[in-house]
Amino acid sequence: MPGVVRTYLLPQLADASALSGGIAIVIDQLRASSTICAAIASGALGVIPCMTEDDARAAKAARPPGTCLTGGERDGVLIPGFDLDNSPSAYTPDAVRSKTIAFTTTNGTKAAVLAEGSDLLVAGCLSNLTAIVSFVGVDDRPVHILCAGTRQRVTLEDILAAGAIAERLQSAGRPIHLPDSRPDDDSSLLAIRLWRDALARPGGILESLHVSRGGRNLKREHLEADVEACSRIDATPVVPVFDRAKGMFVRAQIER
Repeated sequence: MPGVVRTYLLPQLADASALSGGIAIVIDQLRASSTICAAIASGALGVIPCMTEDDARAAKAARPPGTCLTGGERDGVLIPGFDLDNSPSAYTPDAVRSKTIAFTTTNGTKAAVLAEGSDLLVAGCLSNLTAIVSFVGVDDRPVHILCAGTRQRVTLEDILAAGAIAERLQSAGRPIHLPDSRPDDDSSLLAIRLWRDALARPGGILESLHVSRGGRNLKREHLEADVEACSRIDATPVVPVFDRAKGMFVRAQIER
C-alpha cells in the first residue's frame, strides 16, 4: 500500500523523527519554493538553502569567483549586498545559468533545513505542481507536505499549494488518513478543501493568493507582480531535489 500523505501547517508541527524514511515536500509558495523552481528551470546548477545571510555569504566566498550568486530576502526585500532578491522573475537564464545560488529567505530556506532529516527532500509549489506530483507519486514512501508559514504563523498561500498537491496525490490513490495510526489529523483534508474553495471562487487562485498573508506582505512592498507570477500552475515544470552530497537543491535527473 502506498504511504500516507500528511500535511503540516507549520514546519515545527512535524517531528523530525517522523520525517525519517519518508519524502518531504517543502512549500513556501510566496516565494522561496517558486523562486527555487525558477532558478533551476533557468539552468542554475543548484540552490543552497542557507539559514542566515552570513551562511549565504560564506557559501559564495567558498566557491571560485563568478560561479556563485547570493539570493534571497529579509522581510520581503533584497538583502543589502546580495546579487538577487526573492522574485522568481529575477532568476532568468541570463542571470543564473550555470551558476550556484546561495539562497536565504525569512521562512522557506529555514523550513528546508529543518526537513533535511527526511529520506528525500524536494521543493514544491504551484509552479511545479504536475511535475512534483508525478515525481513523488510513483514512490511508496510516506509523503510529508511541510508549509513554511511566516514567522511561525500559518499562511493561506502555503496551505493552498499543499492542498493542490495533496488532492492530486489522493486522486492517484494515495491515502491522506490511516485510521489506525498515530499521529493523524485533518490538515490534509483542510488544505484540500481550501484549495477547492479557491478554485471555485470568481477570482480563482490569484485572488486567494492576493488576500493571503504573503500576498498582503508583497503588496505592501509593491511586489504584486510576484504574486501573479507565483500563481501560474506548471510554469516551471522541474523538480528541485536536495542533494545531500552537494548540500543544495538540484534538478532531478529523471523528471517522472
